[in-house]
Amino acid sequence: MKGFVRCCCIVMLLLAWTGLARAALSVSKPMAAYARDMEYFYVEKRQEALPGIVRSFDAAGVLRDAGKRMMLAAFIAEVMVQYPGTRTRFYPPPVRSQQVDAVIAWAAHLAQLSDAEAVSRNLLEGRDALRRQIASSPAPLTKWNILSEPTVLHMFWGAYFVGADNRYLDPIIEACLRFADLTASGRRNDPGFEAGREAAATLFDFAPRHKKVQERLRHFLERTSGARAETLQTILR
Repeated sequence: MKGFVRCCCIVMLLLAWTGLARAALSVSKPMAAYARDMEYFYVEKRQEALPGIVRSFDAAGVLRDAGKRMMLAAFIAEVMVQYPGTRTRFYPPPVRSQQVDAVIAWAAHLAQLSDAEAVSRNLLEGRDALRRQIASSPAPLTKWNILSEPTVLHMFWGAYFVGADNRYLDPIIEACLRFADLTASGRRNDPGFEAGREAAATLFDFAPRHKKVQERLRHFLERTSGARAETLQTILR
């Protein structure tokens, strides 16, 4: 009987691994495509390239998607916090469109700029509903619930790509571990499952390219076991 139970557990883990890999292929590849410019800044730290990132996102039509706008806003907000002199690279915006204006207004709010309200008012004239939404949203980003929806998870990645701050990476890993727990117990309808699955998928994609992500995953791996450890080992492959 014990042998049968052990076999079932192994099968369940293998199925979870397969699902993880499938999620990585189907979910994180599109994210990796539009996140490439931010990854470039993460590696090179070339501030003169920042306006080009905004122009590239806008020209590619990426910013028509609200989730991608929020990821870029989180990235820009963290850039302005860590490198205060970069503000003039974003405001006035390097290119004007409704989407870019919304991104910069969100970024000013998330960065808690002293004149964030004025920036929002100048850029979002006539868009009162969006201005109210921004003003009523939490700031800084660390106050957002990463498990609420995958968009928030992407925002944490956007902020992480600025300075590899574990304040943003750790919640992503913790969301991934929740996914491991829920998958192992068959609770796929529980809150946080979708965001956790997205966390696992994006870690699966980004970890091989980024040493600091690998190191942090190993740090968590040393302190966990069971389905959580198996999931982290799969990501680190």
